Amino acid sequence: MLLIRSLLFAICQALTLSVFGTLSLLTFPLPFHIRYRAITLWTHSNLWCLAKICHVTYEAEGLENIPKSNGIIFC
Repeated sequence: MLLIRSLLFAICQALTLSVFGTLSLLTFPLPFHIRYRAITLWTHSNLWCLAKICHVTYEAEGLENIPKSNGIIFC
């Protein structure tokens, strides 16, 4: 069952990548906030597919320890 779910998620991710990849290229001349909104929809759709297909969720703990300035956090 794990193999089937993983395969379904990989297919879902490939399909959404092709759709949102094309969308992100088409939104290039638009303002940043519109491009950002369109591209972040891809991450939300991947997380939704991950939760529904693979039953994997996430939880952020210790948000008070993350600095308020911009940066990259590696986990």
